[in-house]
Amino acid sequence: MSKKTMKMLRGTVGLAALLVGGAASAQSTFTLNLSSSSNTGVLSCAQNSAGCTHNGVNGKFSAWATTTDDPTTLLQTATISDQNGSGIGVTSGGEATGSPNHAIDSSGKDELVLINFGSQRVSLTGVSAGWSQTDTDVSLLRWTGSSAPNLSTMSLTGSASGLLASGWALVASSDMDGAATSNGTTYGTTSMSLPNSTAASSWWIVSAYFGANSGNLDRDNDFFKLLTVSGCLGTFVNGHCTTGGTGNSVPVPGTLALAGLGLAGSAWRRRAAAAR
Repeated sequence: MSKKTMKMLRGTVGLAALLVGGAASAQSTFTLNLSSSSNTGVLSCAQNSAGCTHNGVNGKFSAWATTTDDPTTLLQTATISDQNGSGIGVTSGGEATGSPNHAIDSSGKDELVLINFGSQRVSLTGVSAGWSQTDTDVSLLRWTGSSAPNLSTMSLTGSASGLLASGWALVASSDMDGAATSNGTTYGTTSMSLPNSTAASSWWIVSAYFGANSGNLDRDNDFFKLLTVSGCLGTFVNGHCTTGGTGNSVPVPGTLALAGLGLAGSAWRRRAAAAR
């Protein structure tokens, strides 16, 4: 093998290692902290139009609620409130602004938070509540549609306009405090984690539980303040974040580098054969 060929191969290998390393670092994990005490300014970043950013991932938050206490009524916009070190709450139209109604709750109108990650496709791996009362049943849903969702045309449940009938997929529901309903009980920080999240999306919902009663999961009595939202770019399987995921057909830099290395090897073999 000539010195020139050896130098070419060493350079290609070095480039491959560099790009593979870059691909690994691009597999970002993130935690958006919605506590105003963890963000600059008076208000939580979730209330700002710029959204919240961590490790290059940006999420923009909006609040929604059912029109009445009937989960088949259409959703309407609500207001995100800054709950200081506990995170954010939601106040819907006509609702009392004091505790516990200023939390995200399912007492009366059902409330939820919609998160838009823009062009980034992410998998959520967990959320936490900085405060909750009575019960902490929470659901995560992922958007599967090809265009941006319009929640004003959707309801929580219903055969035609319900979230699941309109393009949303239920990812997980959890009783985050680990106990059945206990009136008057106030909890500190509670959380739910997902060991696997194999489908990424640019739109996610965090809501008070609105499904059928099952075990500790029940509705109409949940009050919680959303403190953190965690996830990764791509998919999350067995504790590892990987680029790609559903709908991602673009080769990652490491794949392109290894393909280039294969082409370089083929070129060397052709030259060696010609020399013989």
